Amino acid sequence: MKKVFISVLTSFLILMIGEANGADDATPQANDPLSMEKWFVGDWTCKGTQQMSPHEPEITFTDRFSFHMTLDDSWLIFHIDQLEGPMKGNAA
Repeated sequence: MKKVFISVLTSFLILMIGEANGADDATPQANDPLSMEKWFVGDWTCKGTQQMSPHEPEITFTDRFSFHMTLDDSWLIFHIDQLEGPMKGNAA
């Protein structure tokens, strides 16, 4: 019985010391399922080349992507504008 009491007391003291040192503030929230998607938020400019195929010539393009979160940060919305390339001026 003494061993159980000592181990419970030791665990409690370790938890109390961790809270006093602010250990909980440094740990990231692991339960946020959209943490990877929030990395994309902002405006991105991407340049690329579509390789030549038997039916199409090689195409170079520049796209602008705009990402933002909505619905209380539960939904990621994006908008694409082609700045250079065959679909220039067409928004997706």
